[in-house]
Amino acid sequence: MTRLKVLTEQNLSAILLAPRDPGNTVDYSMLRQFEHPIKCSRFSIKYVLEGTECYRINGQKFQVRQGEYLMLNPTCEGAGLINDRSAVTGICINILPEMVAEVVTTLHNPASAVAEYDLRHFLQTSDFFENQFRISNTHLGRMLEHLGAFVAREARTGITFNEAFFYTLTENMLLDYQGICKQLRSVPAVKISTQKDLLRKVLAGKNCMDDCFTANLTISDFAKEAGLSEYHFFRLFKMAFQTTPYQYLLEKRLLHAHRQLLSGHCTVSEVALATGFADIFSFSKAFKKRFGTPPSDLLT
Repeated sequence: MTRLKVLTEQNLSAILLAPRDPGNTVDYSMLRQFEHPIKCSRFSIKYVLEGTECYRINGQKFQVRQGEYLMLNPTCEGAGLINDRSAVTGICINILPEMVAEVVTTLHNPASAVAEYDLRHFLQTSDFFENQFRISNTHLGRMLEHLGAFVAREARTGITFNEAFFYTLTENMLLDYQGICKQLRSVPAVKISTQKDLLRKVLAGKNCMDDCFTANLTISDFAKEAGLSEYHFFRLFKMAFQTTPYQYLLEKRLLHAHRQLLSGHCTVSEVALATGFADIFSFSKAFKKRFGTPPSDLLT
């Protein structure tokens, strides 16, 4: 069993001086200021519950905010920094490489779409995609969201975690990275470092679309957020996610509109304008094509 370790400014020095735990670990931290070097020997998940944690990993800068987590593998190194007037809370989970290798060997289907790519090599070497993710966008993230609420509520009671917990975490990480592996391989670049950089940019644009899909913004605006030309963003997005940014944005708007209409609190005109459509005619046409019925039918 693994016991949750709680890190505060009062006990931090003593914990850092203690012998390093060689196994799987779960730490819950509440710190305002903390700077530390990072040289990973295990897979590391750094999940922020409140505030912002800053990292420089393998030459890349990451600002991990509330509701996001940073995923690292044993080849990652750099530094982490917390500097805030109020306490930044987070959870750091370390998983042994041997456990990850065991899960990959057991679960990875040789007939899958990534069979021609050595998934264990991808996870265990510098090919790994070290990156921050939103908890709402991944299998692992949704598990972390439940874990975060539980740990924040029960941290002082003495929580322990068994092997099944770490196996389940690893399974969810593997589910996410099977898709990420395919996304990386779809990016047309010779160097893996270039593939990673371009995928990070596309993900930044996609995150902006998730945040602002109801705003009166164009694909060009999201491409600028990604630091790419509109065509380059369009091309890379389609390669990585098997849909165009236009289709992705339209789907998000229509699903949101469908939920709004079902609530019964808005008119069709109000929903059309609130979901970024230029007029009620274009909205109704797109809605009927997607759902097979005009939006007005949801109000009767």
